[in-house]
Amino acid sequence: MSQRKLIGSVVAGSIVLFSLGCGENNYNLEVKNVTLENLKPLSGDESVFLRSIVKSIFPSEWKILNIYEAGKEDNINSKRYLLEIYIPNLHLIRRNFIWLTFDNKTLITQLYHIEKGKVVLIKPQREVLYPLENLRWILDIERILITANFPTEIISQGNKTLYLVWNIYCKACYSQWKQLLKYAKEKGFRIKIIPFHSFYYPQDNLYSLIYILWKAQNVGSLGEVLKEYYSSASNFEEFLKRIKTDAYGNLTKINLKTFNEIGFYLEQLGKVLNQAKIFVVPTSIEVVKVSPNIGVAEGYIYIGKLLPEK
Repeated sequence: MSQRKLIGSVVAGSIVLFSLGCGENNYNLEVKNVTLENLKPLSGDESVFLRSIVKSIFPSEWKILNIYEAGKEDNINSKRYLLEIYIPNLHLIRRNFIWLTFDNKTLITQLYHIEKGKVVLIKPQREVLYPLENLRWILDIERILITANFPTEIISQGNKTLYLVWNIYCKACYSQWKQLLKYAKEKGFRIKIIPFHSFYYPQDNLYSLIYILWKAQNVGSLGEVLKEYYSSASNFEEFLKRIKTDAYGNLTKINLKTFNEIGFYLEQLGKVLNQAKIFVVPTSIEVVKVSPNIGVAEGYIYIGKLLPEK
Protein backbone atom coordinates (compact mmCIF):
# COMPACT_ATOMS: atom_id res chain seq x y z
CA MET A 1 0.00 0.00 0.00
CA SER A 2 1.32 3.44 -0.79
CA GLN A 3 2.19 5.97 1.90
CA ARG A 4 -0.52 8.31 0.63
CA LYS A 5 -3.24 5.70 1.05
CA LEU A 6 -2.02 4.71 4.50
CA ILE A 7 -1.78 8.28 5.75
CA GLY A 8 -5.31 8.95 4.60
CA SER A 9 -6.67 5.91 6.38
CA VAL A 10 -5.09 5.98 9.83
CA VAL A 11 -5.50 8.47 12.67
CA ALA A 12 -5.78 11.57 10.54
CA GLY A 13 -2.41 11.06 8.95
CA SER A 14 -0.39 10.68 12.15
CA ILE A 15 1.08 7.26 11.27
CA VAL A 16 3.71 6.95 8.53
CA LEU A 17 4.79 3.66 6.96
CA PHE A 18 8.32 3.28 5.65
CA SER A 19 11.44 1.13 5.52
CA LEU A 20 14.59 2.06 7.43
CA GLY A 21 18.21 1.34 6.52
CA CYS A 22 20.71 0.93 9.37
CA GLY A 23 24.47 1.30 9.26
CA GLU A 24 26.75 -1.65 9.89
CA ASN A 25 27.60 -0.62 13.46
CA ASN A 26 24.12 0.49 14.48
CA TYR A 27 22.16 -2.75 14.63
CA ASN A 28 22.38 -6.22 16.14
CA LEU A 29 21.30 -9.05 13.85
CA GLU A 30 20.38 -11.25 16.83
CA VAL A 31 16.76 -10.20 16.27
CA LYS A 32 16.62 -12.95 13.63
CA ASN A 33 16.73 -15.50 16.43
CA VAL A 34 13.58 -14.27 18.19
CA THR A 35 11.14 -17.18 18.61
CA LEU A 36 7.55 -17.40 19.82
CA GLU A 37 8.61 -19.28 22.94
CA ASN A 38 10.05 -16.15 24.53
CA LEU A 39 7.44 -13.67 23.32
CA LYS A 40 4.32 -12.39 25.07
CA PRO A 41 1.08 -11.80 23.11
CA LEU A 42 0.08 -8.16 23.06
CA SER A 43 -3.17 -7.25 24.84
CA GLY A 44 -5.27 -4.29 25.94
CA ASP A 45 -5.42 -0.88 24.29
CA GLU A 46 -1.98 -1.28 22.71
CA SER A 47 -3.13 -4.41 20.88
CA VAL A 48 -6.35 -2.73 19.69
CA PHE A 49 -4.37 0.27 18.46
CA LEU A 50 -1.78 -1.78 16.55
CA ARG A 51 -4.39 -4.09 15.04
CA SER A 52 -6.30 -1.11 13.68
CA ILE A 53 -3.13 0.21 12.04
CA VAL A 54 -2.11 -3.13 10.57
CA LYS A 55 -5.60 -3.74 9.17
CA SER A 56 -5.32 -0.46 7.28
CA ILE A 57 -2.06 -1.60 5.67
CA PHE A 58 -2.81 -5.12 4.53
CA PRO A 59 -5.61 -6.52 2.32
CA SER A 60 -8.93 -7.00 4.10
CA GLU A 61 -8.93 -10.79 3.61
CA TRP A 62 -5.67 -11.20 5.56
CA LYS A 63 -6.29 -12.31 9.15
CA ILE A 64 -4.25 -11.02 12.08
CA LEU A 65 -3.59 -14.05 14.26
CA ASN A 66 -1.36 -12.46 16.89
CA ILE A 67 0.86 -9.53 17.69
CA TYR A 68 3.69 -10.25 20.12
CA GLU A 69 5.87 -7.89 22.12
CA ALA A 70 9.43 -8.40 20.88
CA GLY A 71 11.40 -5.99 23.04
CA LYS A 72 12.81 -2.49 22.89
CA GLU A 73 15.62 -1.69 20.46
CA ASP A 74 18.85 -0.35 21.96
CA ASN A 75 19.76 1.76 18.95
CA ILE A 76 16.30 2.68 17.67
CA ASN A 77 13.77 4.88 19.40
CA SER A 78 10.96 2.37 18.94
CA LYS A 79 9.21 -0.72 20.25
CA ARG A 80 9.50 -3.97 18.32
CA TYR A 81 6.64 -6.43 17.69
CA LEU A 82 6.29 -9.74 15.89
CA LEU A 83 3.26 -9.75 13.63
CA GLU A 84 1.63 -13.08 12.70
CA ILE A 85 -0.80 -12.99 9.76
CA TYR A 86 -2.70 -15.70 7.89
CA ILE A 87 -2.93 -15.14 4.11
CA PRO A 88 -5.83 -17.30 2.82
CA ASN A 89 -5.10 -17.15 -0.91
CA LEU A 90 -1.50 -18.28 -0.31
CA HIS A 91 -2.46 -20.80 2.40
CA LEU A 92 0.35 -19.67 4.67
CA ILE A 93 1.12 -17.83 7.89
CA ARG A 94 3.64 -15.02 7.55
CA ARG A 95 5.59 -13.53 10.42
CA ASN A 96 7.13 -10.08 10.22
CA PHE A 97 8.79 -7.72 12.63
CA ILE A 98 7.26 -4.26 12.87
CA TRP A 99 8.48 -1.27 14.84
CA LEU A 100 6.44 1.57 16.37
CA THR A 101 8.03 4.73 17.70
CA PHE A 102 7.26 5.66 21.30
CA ASP A 103 5.21 8.68 20.22
CA ASN A 104 2.98 6.31 18.14
CA LYS A 105 3.49 8.43 15.03
CA THR A 106 5.73 6.22 12.91
CA LEU A 107 5.23 2.58 12.02
CA ILE A 108 8.22 0.80 10.45
CA THR A 109 7.37 -2.41 8.61
CA GLN A 110 10.85 -3.35 7.38
CA LEU A 111 14.36 -2.85 8.74
CA TYR A 112 17.57 -3.45 6.82
CA HIS A 113 21.10 -3.99 8.02
CA ILE A 114 24.27 -3.49 5.97
CA GLU A 115 26.39 -6.58 6.44
CA LYS A 116 29.72 -6.97 4.61
CA GLY A 117 28.64 -4.47 1.99
CA LYS A 118 25.28 -6.14 1.37
CA VAL A 119 21.82 -5.03 2.44
CA VAL A 120 20.17 -7.69 4.63
CA LEU A 121 16.49 -7.68 5.55
CA ILE A 122 16.01 -8.32 9.27
CA LYS A 123 13.33 -10.94 9.78
CA PRO A 124 12.25 -13.67 12.21
CA GLN A 125 14.01 -17.00 12.13
CA ARG A 126 10.85 -18.68 10.79
CA GLU A 127 9.22 -16.16 8.50
CA VAL A 128 6.67 -18.43 6.79
CA LEU A 129 4.63 -21.37 8.10
CA TYR A 130 2.09 -23.59 6.39
CA PRO A 131 -0.86 -24.43 8.69
CA LEU A 132 -2.66 -27.77 8.66
CA GLU A 133 -5.84 -27.23 6.64
CA ASN A 134 -9.16 -28.88 5.89
CA LEU A 135 -8.70 -30.63 2.52
CA ARG A 136 -12.16 -32.10 2.16
CA TRP A 137 -12.23 -30.83 -1.42
CA ILE A 138 -9.37 -33.19 -2.33
CA LEU A 139 -11.94 -36.00 -2.09
CA ASP A 140 -13.86 -34.29 -4.92
CA ILE A 141 -10.63 -34.14 -6.92
CA GLU A 142 -10.08 -37.86 -6.36
CA ARG A 143 -13.65 -38.67 -7.40
CA ILE A 144 -13.26 -36.70 -10.64
CA LEU A 145 -9.90 -38.34 -11.47
CA ILE A 146 -11.41 -41.80 -10.99
CA THR A 147 -14.62 -41.03 -12.89
CA ALA A 148 -12.67 -39.46 -15.77
CA ASN A 149 -10.28 -42.43 -15.92
CA PHE A 150 -7.28 -40.12 -15.64
CA PRO A 151 -4.33 -42.40 -14.65
CA THR A 152 -2.47 -39.57 -12.92
CA GLU A 153 -0.55 -41.46 -10.22
CA ILE A 154 3.13 -41.27 -11.15
CA ILE A 155 4.55 -42.86 -7.97
CA SER A 156 2.38 -45.49 -6.31
CA GLN A 157 4.50 -46.48 -3.33
CA GLY A 158 4.49 -44.45 -0.12
CA ASN A 159 2.49 -43.96 3.06
CA LYS A 160 1.73 -40.29 2.35
CA THR A 161 0.12 -38.65 -0.69
CA LEU A 162 1.30 -35.57 -2.54
CA TYR A 163 -0.92 -34.00 -5.20
CA LEU A 164 0.76 -31.78 -7.76
CA VAL A 165 -1.29 -29.14 -9.62
CA TRP A 166 0.28 -29.24 -13.08
CA ASN A 167 0.02 -27.97 -16.64
CA ILE A 168 2.38 -27.95 -19.58
CA TYR A 169 3.42 -24.33 -18.94
CA CYS A 170 4.84 -25.23 -15.53
CA LYS A 171 8.53 -24.45 -16.00
CA ALA A 172 9.34 -25.36 -12.39
CA CYS A 173 7.79 -28.79 -12.99
CA TYR A 174 10.12 -29.35 -15.93
CA SER A 175 13.27 -28.14 -14.20
CA GLN A 176 12.64 -29.94 -10.89
CA TRP A 177 11.02 -33.15 -12.14
CA LYS A 178 13.90 -35.47 -11.25
CA GLN A 179 14.27 -33.72 -7.91
CA LEU A 180 10.56 -34.25 -7.21
CA LEU A 181 10.76 -37.98 -7.93
CA LYS A 182 13.85 -38.33 -5.76
CA TYR A 183 12.19 -36.38 -2.94
CA ALA A 184 9.07 -38.55 -3.10
CA LYS A 185 11.02 -41.78 -2.90
CA GLU A 186 13.17 -40.52 -0.02
CA LYS A 187 10.21 -39.16 1.97
CA GLY A 188 7.76 -41.96 1.19
CA PHE A 189 5.23 -40.02 -0.92
CA ARG A 190 2.80 -41.29 -3.48
CA ILE A 191 2.43 -38.60 -6.15
CA LYS A 192 -0.72 -37.80 -8.10
CA ILE A 193 -1.03 -35.17 -10.80
CA ILE A 194 -3.99 -32.76 -10.92
CA PRO A 195 -4.06 -31.46 -14.53
CA PHE A 196 -5.16 -27.84 -14.52
CA HIS A 197 -6.41 -25.43 -17.14
CA SER A 198 -7.89 -21.99 -16.58
CA PHE A 199 -9.20 -19.30 -18.91
CA TYR A 200 -6.06 -17.19 -18.45
CA TYR A 201 -3.83 -19.94 -19.91
CA PRO A 202 -3.29 -20.20 -23.68
CA GLN A 203 -5.59 -22.52 -25.61
CA ASP A 204 -2.47 -24.53 -26.39
CA ASN A 205 -2.49 -25.67 -22.78
CA LEU A 206 -6.02 -27.08 -23.00
CA TYR A 207 -5.44 -28.95 -26.26
CA SER A 208 -2.11 -30.31 -25.03
CA LEU A 209 -3.66 -31.47 -21.74
CA ILE A 210 -6.46 -33.22 -23.60
CA TYR A 211 -3.93 -34.94 -25.87
CA ILE A 212 -1.63 -35.97 -22.99
CA LEU A 213 -4.52 -37.33 -20.89
CA TRP A 214 -5.88 -39.23 -23.91
CA LYS A 215 -2.42 -40.70 -24.50
CA ALA A 216 -2.14 -41.59 -20.80
CA GLN A 217 -5.49 -43.39 -20.94
CA ASN A 218 -4.15 -45.51 -23.78
CA VAL A 219 -0.76 -46.14 -22.19
CA GLY A 220 -2.24 -46.57 -18.72
CA SER A 221 0.08 -44.08 -17.00
CA LEU A 222 0.47 -40.32 -17.12
CA GLY A 223 3.86 -40.76 -15.50
CA GLU A 224 5.15 -42.73 -18.48
CA VAL A 225 3.88 -40.08 -20.89
CA LEU A 226 5.47 -37.22 -18.96
CA LYS A 227 8.70 -39.15 -18.53
CA GLU A 228 8.93 -39.45 -22.32
CA TYR A 229 8.64 -35.69 -22.82
CA TYR A 230 10.71 -34.58 -19.83
CA SER A 231 13.61 -36.91 -20.64
CA SER A 232 13.72 -36.30 -24.38
CA ALA A 233 13.83 -32.48 -24.29
CA SER A 234 17.08 -30.61 -23.67
CA ASN A 235 15.33 -27.48 -22.34
CA PHE A 236 11.88 -26.20 -21.38
CA GLU A 237 11.23 -24.50 -24.71
CA GLU A 238 11.94 -27.73 -26.58
CA PHE A 239 9.67 -29.60 -24.15
CA LEU A 240 6.80 -27.20 -24.88
CA LYS A 241 7.36 -27.34 -28.63
CA ARG A 242 7.34 -31.15 -28.71
CA ILE A 243 4.14 -31.47 -26.71
CA LYS A 244 2.29 -28.84 -28.70
CA THR A 245 3.48 -30.26 -32.02
CA ASP A 246 2.34 -33.75 -31.03
CA ALA A 247 -0.95 -32.46 -29.64
CA TYR A 248 -1.96 -30.54 -32.75
CA GLY A 249 -0.75 -33.34 -34.97
CA ASN A 250 -2.84 -35.99 -33.20
CA LEU A 251 -6.02 -34.24 -31.99
CA THR A 252 -7.94 -35.62 -34.96
CA LYS A 253 -7.19 -39.15 -33.70
CA ILE A 254 -9.27 -38.48 -30.58
CA ASN A 255 -12.95 -39.17 -31.21
CA LEU A 256 -15.27 -36.28 -30.44
CA LYS A 257 -16.97 -37.97 -27.48
CA THR A 258 -13.65 -38.66 -25.73
CA PHE A 259 -12.36 -35.17 -26.56
CA ASN A 260 -15.43 -33.53 -24.99
CA GLU A 261 -15.35 -35.82 -21.94
CA ILE A 262 -11.72 -35.02 -21.16
CA GLY A 263 -12.43 -31.30 -21.60
CA PHE A 264 -15.46 -31.55 -19.31
CA TYR A 265 -13.54 -33.26 -16.50
CA LEU A 266 -10.70 -30.75 -16.80
CA GLU A 267 -13.30 -28.03 -16.30
CA GLN A 268 -14.63 -29.82 -13.20
CA LEU A 269 -11.13 -30.08 -11.74
CA GLY A 270 -10.61 -26.38 -12.37
CA LYS A 271 -13.82 -25.49 -10.53
CA VAL A 272 -12.79 -27.45 -7.44
CA LEU A 273 -9.34 -25.84 -7.42
CA ASN A 274 -10.85 -22.38 -7.81
CA GLN A 275 -13.18 -22.98 -4.87
CA ALA A 276 -10.14 -24.06 -2.85
CA LYS A 277 -8.44 -20.76 -3.84
CA ILE A 278 -5.69 -22.47 -5.78
CA PHE A 279 -4.90 -20.52 -8.93
CA VAL A 280 -1.14 -21.04 -9.21
CA VAL A 281 0.83 -23.77 -10.98
CA PRO A 282 2.73 -25.49 -9.53
CA THR A 283 1.05 -26.04 -6.20
CA SER A 284 1.66 -29.07 -3.99
CA ILE A 285 -0.96 -30.50 -1.63
CA GLU A 286 0.38 -32.82 1.05
CA VAL A 287 -2.32 -35.06 2.51
CA VAL A 288 -1.49 -36.20 6.06
CA LYS A 289 -4.89 -37.59 7.04
CA VAL A 290 -7.78 -38.86 4.93
CA SER A 291 -11.00 -40.71 5.82
CA PRO A 292 -13.15 -40.91 2.68
CA ASN A 293 -16.00 -42.70 4.46
CA ILE A 294 -16.65 -39.72 6.73
CA GLY A 295 -15.46 -37.07 4.28
CA VAL A 296 -12.39 -35.91 6.21
CA ALA A 297 -9.02 -34.90 4.79
CA GLU A 298 -6.31 -32.69 6.26
CA GLY A 299 -2.94 -31.53 5.09
CA TYR A 300 -0.74 -28.70 3.86
CA ILE A 301 -1.00 -26.52 0.76
CA TYR A 302 2.16 -25.08 -0.79
CA ILE A 303 1.19 -22.41 -3.31
CA GLY A 304 3.76 -22.03 -6.08
CA LYS A 305 5.85 -24.87 -4.67
CA LEU A 306 6.77 -28.16 -6.28
CA LEU A 307 8.31 -29.60 -3.11
CA PRO A 308 6.86 -29.33 0.40
CA GLU A 309 8.91 -27.22 2.79
CA LYS A 310 8.20 -27.37 6.49
